[in-house]
Amino acid sequence: MSAPAAVAARGALAACGFPIAVLDAGAPGLPVKYVNRAFETFFGYPETQVVDCSLAMLLLGGDDALLASAVAAPHTRRALDRKSTRLNSS
Repeated sequence: MSAPAAVAARGALAACGFPIAVLDAGAPGLPVKYVNRAFETFFGYPETQVVDCSLAMLLLGGDDALLASAVAAPHTRRALDRKSTRLNSS
């Protein structure tokens, strides 16, 4: 992603009124890399406190298995498959 596109994407995420957390899907424990203001307000964690922490640790009492099952749910897999297909076809 180009630098201007990354800035635009971050701005769009920041402006969204729904809680959003961006995770590093390639790292063990799916650490948080970004949260928007709505996430901070809804869950009560400032971004500085959650970046590089496991989402499972913050929201699921450290239950990594529960987070993994949520990520592996059929609707989540379909969304990821569609995104992968779009990325690979360009």
